[in-house]
Amino acid sequence: MNKSKLLLPEIVMEDLSEAVKEIIPGNVIAIASRPAIGKTYTALKLINTLSGYGCVNTLYFTSHNEFSQVQLMVNSIGFSSHIETRLVSDFSEELIEKQVKEGLSLIVIDELRNLEIYTKQETIKILKSMAQKYNIPIIVITDVKRSVEHIKNHRPTLKDICSAKTAVKLFDSILLLYREHFYNHDEINNNIEINIAKKTNSEASGDTTG
Repeated sequence: MNKSKLLLPEIVMEDLSEAVKEIIPGNVIAIASRPAIGKTYTALKLINTLSGYGCVNTLYFTSHNEFSQVQLMVNSIGFSSHIETRLVSDFSEELIEKQVKEGLSLIVIDELRNLEIYTKQETIKILKSMAQKYNIPIIVITDVKRSVEHIKNHRPTLKDICSAKTAVKLFDSILLLYREHFYNHDEINNNIEINIAKKTNSEASGDTTG
């Protein structure tokens, strides 16, 4: 077995194509689910899909614990555009400004909790300000509440996002993920479902109480 390859799930191309439309300069886009559903993989597939429309110079911030796993996924997917993986501790506006001058076109933060400079609300506001200032999209990976694991179909809704009222209002777009195989290992289908729960310039659908 080739150790440089991973057995990865799949995402329906139509779902990817619709999600890619939400990756708009100046916007902050959230990818949310429970751990191990496929948030990182989905973000990387979105980047790779974007590269089909032109060069995407990406700066991908992750934690020390996830750094090698992200790099392994990048190698397994095979990117046609440049992606640089950095530790989230390296994140700074000085670095972003320098990279923008060198052609940076996308930032990914994996995960939001690793970059909570102040409160979650203030952190998202800072990212939003940077996205608008440098006219680039920022993808933020974040968790949903553990209570999703105890509902019948395990599919998260907007109210399941931590700090739902605040986060739903501040994010421009929200992609909620679900993978049946994670909850039912007898299920042959290992696809990741992408639910665009909030679209750019539209009101979020669903209850955000909580």
